Amino acid sequence: MKKKNSNGILKSAGNIPVVASIIVLVAFIAGLLLGSLMVAKSAGISGNIGGTFTDGWNAAKAKLKTSSLQGFFMLGEVKSLSGQVETVSGDKVVFSVPLLNPLWDASLKTRTAVIGSATTITVSTQLAPEVMQANRIKAQTEMTDFSTAITALNTKLAKCAPAQNASSTCAQEQKQLNDLQVQSSVAQRLLLAFSTDATGTISNIATGDNINVISDSDISEAAQFTAKQIIITKNFVPPASVPKASSTVNIPSAAK
Repeated sequence: MKKKNSNGILKSAGNIPVVASIIVLVAFIAGLLLGSLMVAKSAGISGNIGGTFTDGWNAAKAKLKTSSLQGFFMLGEVKSLSGQVETVSGDKVVFSVPLLNPLWDASLKTRTAVIGSATTITVSTQLAPEVMQANRIKAQTEMTDFSTAITALNTKLAKCAPAQNASSTCAQEQKQLNDLQVQSSVAQRLLLAFSTDATGTISNIATGDNINVISDSDISEAAQFTAKQIIITKNFVPPASVPKASSTVNIPSAAK
């Protein structure tokens, strides 16, 4: 008899973990449901069970926009979007863009930019590798020559007495120095140039082009908007002839 009671106790004890697990599971589900109701209530969703997923999603987004978490979800203003042109019709350019913000609606993968009377269009054409190389050689040569001439002019100007700065010689050398500094800046820009820019029209926009669209207002969730500027990026076209690198620079005689 004692043995039977012992077995019964042991059997009951073996069921305790199972019962405890069920209790924990029920409590977890109840807590989850209660938490969901609390979140829905704080987000402004009606207690009506018939609310759609879209209703809840929009309410959650509205709540996040006014919370301290908005920076985490990139909910700031967006005034520039980059994408690929899908179609061009009349004054409208339809282009696809990535969903940079996880809260953006899936429909915003496609946007429409309207070309207005004040919209500027720029065609940016990438330079061919051989053209960029020739430009770099030309720019480096010019910058070296300009640097030498600028140093020589600065040395001469340093020897001018204050009273002589208004003389024709010193004034002429000062003007030459200013001109050389401007030309040196131009050569530096040529050294760093990867494309050439030109003013374009809507006729320059073609399906498949990569474009950057800029607006005056926030377009983060705008399906259609008027563009302030559109920059079209075109791939390089192999040139008929590659410009030769110049190894000489016209240095003013006064710099000698």
